Amino acid sequence: MYEKDDNFYCYPETQILKNKLNIKDKKTLEAAERDLTVLRLAALKINPLNNTFDLKHLKNIHKYIFQDVYTWAGELRKIEISKGEIMFAKSNYIFSQGNKLFEELKNENYLSGLYFNKFTERLAYYKAEINILHPFREGNGRVIREFIRCLAEYNGYDLDFSLIDKEKYMEAMIQSPYTIGLLKELFKKTIKPMEKEK
Repeated sequence: MYEKDDNFYCYPETQILKNKLNIKDKKTLEAAERDLTVLRLAALKINPLNNTFDLKHLKNIHKYIFQDVYTWAGELRKIEISKGEIMFAKSNYIFSQGNKLFEELKNENYLSGLYFNKFTERLAYYKAEINILHPFREGNGRVIREFIRCLAEYNGYDLDFSLIDKEKYMEAMIQSPYTIGLLKELFKKTIKPMEKEK
């Protein structure tokens, strides 16, 4: 998925990301990262960041979630990455393309006032586009899901990604550079209006 000689992010002659915990075993790092980020994500639901829905907002989410693990938390990646046949955005285009994408979202008034069918379509579009951007060296999935969850919440909807079938979700993300049809359908089945406080 990543460049073979990633000495900037990884310990020499390994594919283990340099980390604040100085863990040099892949499985141990994955477990520690998972435990720490789960706590941070839970905290965000209680005390969310300022929802500006721009590139800075996305970076702030990444910085908050991964602050315990990586020194580069919140920073845009500096190397090229891919997954399978999918090449993500070139690192030198992330800033410009990201700002362009979030300006588009701003011009759509952050999806406010859309009928449900159109809302799920546009939400799926932005989920797919930010995924292709893949702005960070690690943690893109968690950060993008949190961003999209916040965008849904801003519009009065509850989106719980844990309720989506994992295999169907993975298939939807594989398809997403070419079609957002399946992702939209998964959103339509999962997104619910938020319960009003009594």
